[in-house]
Amino acid sequence: MRFAKNTIMKKFFLLASFAVLTVLACDDQRLQSDIDDENIRNYLKANNLTAEKHTSGIYYIIETPGTGDNPNAGSIVKVKYKGSLLDGTVFDKSIENEPLQLSLQNVVAGWQVAVPLLKPGGKGKFFLPSGWGYGRFGSNNIPGDSPIIFEIELISFR
Repeated sequence: MRFAKNTIMKKFFLLASFAVLTVLACDDQRLQSDIDDENIRNYLKANNLTAEKHTSGIYYIIETPGTGDNPNAGSIVKVKYKGSLLDGTVFDKSIENEPLQLSLQNVVAGWQVAVPLLKPGGKGKFFLPSGWGYGRFGSNNIPGDSPIIFEIELISFR
């Protein structure tokens, strides 16, 4: 009987610990999204930019609407782009006059929201909270928890 009580207590303790850690992680992530939102809004204000806010939390400015249909999150797109941090540091870009073809399923999650807002020939700036970009751990020369900016021109899609 004592063995059964110990096993039940251990299981209860593990489940309770998991629940507490899950709540703390969710609170921590919510806090980071609030920080990202504030940093993006401050950037927009400092640069005298007016952007729309998507329900996802991504801010965007459509500079040229383009024509035709919009791609979807599963499309293969041909784009020209530049990615930068809020401080202006460029971390990636397409080669001059050479569009890049890629699947939206193989890029940061924010592209699956942002690119479908464009039509072929369209250009836009997209301000991604870190959770839609490279997240808590970052990537290469992108620090963790960094909101990022992508300037994207959609050439075509299929």
